[in-house]
Amino acid sequence: SASSKDRNNKKYRVVCYLGSWAAYRPGAGKFLLEHIAPFLCSNVIYGFDKFDGYKIDAYDLYMDLKDYW
Repeated sequence: SASSKDRNNKKYRVVCYLGSWAAYRPGAGKFLLEHIAPFLCSNVIYGFDKFDGYKIDAYDLYMDLKDYW
């Protein structure tokens, strides 16, 4: 489609933001990564991770790593 062609040619960006805490909201306010339609966003920013200057690491082990589920 024309819109996906434009997105692939980077004529515009639709930047979506997902805060990791959104998964802990009660009821209808709960929002998970799978709620983002992949073809609506050209970029997804995920908050938060840890960065110590040399390494990026999981901030919320329960949300970020399946081993902790």
